[in-house]
Amino acid sequence: MSRSRSPAFALAAMLLAATAAHASADAVPPALRACTTVKKSSERLACYDQAIARLSSDSEAAADAPEHSAEATFGASASHRDVSAQPIEREELASITAHVSALTHDGSGALVIDLDNGQQWRQTGGSSTPLLEVGHEVTITRAALSSFRMSTPSGRPLKVKRVR
Repeated sequence: MSRSRSPAFALAAMLLAATAAHASADAVPPALRACTTVKKSSERLACYDQAIARLSSDSEAAADAPEHSAEATFGASASHRDVSAQPIEREELASITAHVSALTHDGSGALVIDLDNGQQWRQTGGSSTPLLEVGHEVTITRAALSSFRMSTPSGRPLKVKRVR
């Protein structure tokens, strides 16, 4: 008798597994499903991280956050981005231009540049004397391997990384 039940139990187990798989696909929150449409790996990972954080905190207000412009997210790492639950179709900027609003040094002595658009960048290489002053217009462009280059009025380029 146990032999005749074996195929029936196997069939029942397969049907139960298929039903559970279908039900679990429907149980995937829309915020996570939306992340599958993001093409760029770093943005897709940020989307998943933020969707999970929203689900973990049960914060509905975070899901209603406005989408940021391409300039606002230029150079931002995944931890700086706010990715909405909607599919992302964002213009990929090659560069931005802004004016220096403040110059400071961090704990390691690296130059920190605040821009009038609210962004903050830290020098990671380039000229040790960039001849940069508050009010100067700078242009930040994408460089190789997800790095960024700041062009200054003095003509001395800086390698920079976005801080905020």
